[in-house]
Parts: sequence; structure tokens; C-alpha cells
Amino acid sequence: MEIKITSNLKSYESKWSEFNIKHPQGNVFQSPEFFKVYQGTINYEPTVWFALDDKDDLCGLLVANKIKQFNKPMEGLSSRSIITGGPLVLDYLHLSKLLNCYSEENGNKVIFTQVRNLFDKSGEHDIFINGGYEYEPHLNYLIGLDEIESAWTNLNKKRRTSIRSAQKKGVTVHELKDGSEIGTFYDLIKATYKRVKVPLADVSLFKSAYKHLDQEKMVKYFFAMHEEKYIGALALLNYKDRAYMWYLGSLGEYLKYNPNDLLVWESITWAIKNGYKLYDMGGAGHPDEEYGVRKFKSEFGGDEVNYGRYQIVHSSLKMKISEMGYKAYRRLKL
Repeated sequence: MEIKITSNLKSYESKWSEFNIKHPQGNVFQSPEFFKVYQGTINYEPTVWFALDDKDDLCGLLVANKIKQFNKPMEGLSSRSIITGGPLVLDYLHLSKLLNCYSEENGNKVIFTQVRNLFDKSGEHDIFINGGYEYEPHLNYLIGLDEIESAWTNLNKKRRTSIRSAQKKGVTVHELKDGSEIGTFYDLIKATYKRVKVPLADVSLFKSAYKHLDQEKMVKYFFAMHEEKYIGALALLNYKDRAYMWYLGSLGEYLKYNPNDLLVWESITWAIKNGYKLYDMGGAGHPDEEYGVRKFKSEFGGDEVNYGRYQIVHSSLKMKISEMGYKAYRRLKL
């Protein structure tokens, strides 16, 4: 069977959503709705690739997002491409063609491409390796959602204590009222990213997500409050039967009130009440590298999985320069 690869968005957009929904590994990050979120974000440049069979039906899908840390003339030394939750294919043969066409088109536009797996991709491992990608382990925690009572029981004792403590101290959790609160949400997330010295996407990412996902109930923004002050925030993505913890942050001076614990717990209970079956904690880092929030995420009763990541470096020289620049950026900017 002959497979055709195309990036013609207009011709196949109508089939895209159906393919993603029906695919067993279909997810929010490979959806047409999230593609629009990327399009509305400063310094993001998404592309989509479709694999088509001889009947012109979709048999594969790849959404990649080019991220620029800096604009010209430094753009070429700071651009990377992230493929989250993809590619999605019906047959492993489709994957090889998708990856080849993607690399031919984008290999000279970004320093590296990273595939962030949300599912077990071990069956596709050899295809990625033969395509020039390298595998590295990456942990995550997945929480099965059934009843609130069982979810509470599955929590680590320390997390239950922290949640009760937050409640006793008067911390409450509220949903975003309207788009005017996105700026407040962003400031809370930014406070955490500044503490840990990691760059954060532009506020337009969260505004775009609200614009394109809120009406579809694919995103929920939660606030932790204490005495009418916003002290923490969490963004939850929702698609099919999964809820994804997307962003979490809080003010450093209020960490003693345990806002993060309560935010995660309240978002879990929200997901249960709304019929979701799995809660994705959003990644827990490389098992051999220190990752500050791994222990925190591990204590919410989820199963540890290691779906890993695949990465291909398109320019070794640019990669070295970029890594040096990133280290300097963390020291000086943050």
C-alpha cells in the first residue's frame, strides 16, 4: 500500500479530530484544538503532518511545535521542536515515512527535535533509533480515577496531612471566572518558574488555551486563595478520558500554606466528578537526574511509568552553543 505524506492542513483538517479521538493513543497535544493554541502563542510555530493511504484516508498524524527562545538573529541558535504525545500511526510503516518527511522539511530549521511520549512506545523503538533518534528514560505518574474516597486513601500520608493543613489554614480553591484572570494566573506560575530558574512560555499560551479550549471544556484553570489573595494556580487539560496536569505554581512566601497540595487534590476530585478515568501528573524527569518535584508527584497515589523520550540533534555545533547560552541565561536572566 502506497503511503502519501502531506502537510496540507486545509484538505484534511475535517478528518484530523476524528482520527485523533479514535486512535488509542490520541491525546490533547495532537488535537486540532491544541494546534490552534500553539498558533496563538508568541514564539511558537506549529506544523502538522498527515499520512494518507491509497484511499486518501488518514493513517498517521504528527503535530510538532517549533519553539523559539530568542528572535533573529539568535533564532537559529535557540529554536527546538517538540512533539508531545505523537506521532500517532495505524501501522509502524507509516511512522518511518512520517519521521523522514518531517526531518527533511524541518531538520535545518531547529537545533533538535524531542518526542515526549505519553504512552508506551516500545513497539516503535527500533523505528526511532533507525531514524537517528536517541532514547532517554523519563518518568511520569498516572493516577487511576475511580471514587474520591479511594483516591484519598491512595494518597501518601504526608500528602493527606498537607492537604488537611492547607484547609485548616483557610486555603480554598476556585475555578477561573473569565479571561481577565489569565494575567493573575500567569504571575503565579511565573513565580515558581523564576524560583527554579526555568524559562516560561509567554502569557499568550494561556490566553490562547482559554480562547480555544475553554468552550470545549478542554482546559480548567484553578486558583488557590488565602484571605482573598491569590497564592497558587494550576492548569488542567482534559481530553477523552484523561486529565493532564499542565502547569502548577505558587508564591514562595505562601508555600507554608501548602497551596500546591490542595490544588492537585482539588483538580483530581474535579476530574473524578467529571468522569475522567486517568490523571496524568505531567512528567517526573530523568530517573538518574535530580528533579525537585518528583517526590511530590509520586505521593499522590499514581503508578510510576517510564515511557521515555526520543531526541534527534540536527546540528551538534548549534546544540553546544545553545546549551552554553541556556546556562548563561539561567545565571543572568533568572
